[in-house]
Amino acid sequence: MSAVLSQLGIDPKILLLQAIGFLILFLLLRAYLFGPVGKILQAREQEIAGNLAQAAQERTKAEELRSDYEGHLAVIREEARTEMQRAVREGQAERERLIAEARAEREELLHRAATEIELEKRKALIELRQQTADLALAAATRALRTSLDEAAQRRAIDQFITELGSTPETHP
Repeated sequence: MSAVLSQLGIDPKILLLQAIGFLILFLLLRAYLFGPVGKILQAREQEIAGNLAQAAQERTKAEELRSDYEGHLAVIREEARTEMQRAVREGQAERERLIAEARAEREELLHRAATEIELEKRKALIELRQQTADLALAAATRALRTSLDEAAQRRAIDQFITELGSTPETHP
């Protein structure tokens, strides 16, 4: 083997020295470089794993919050829909109440108007009877020129008008 190494131009002593130097360098690098770098890499790996776990927790928490939010939103929508339905029902009830109130007021006004018309009609009939009695009295006084007293004439005329009023009307 030494012949092969000599032909290649390699000195076995130098090779041995280089191997020992390499071994020392390796041990030094392992002690001062690979150890700390390994620790740094291991710490970085743990940090990344921790960040991933934290991200997973936050994602789970965000999903829970989103689920809660959607649940609250559904409850709020249901409450809003219920409230709108209640408002519509109240509005319809108020509308019906106002319509009923207006109808009752209209009926009362119509009843009052009919009563007033009836009262005015009676007043007009009484006044008409009075005027008719006065005209009949004046006509009878002129026609008869007798000494019948006025009270007897009025009784006769009132009786005549009452008889006219109690008979069914044949005129339109």
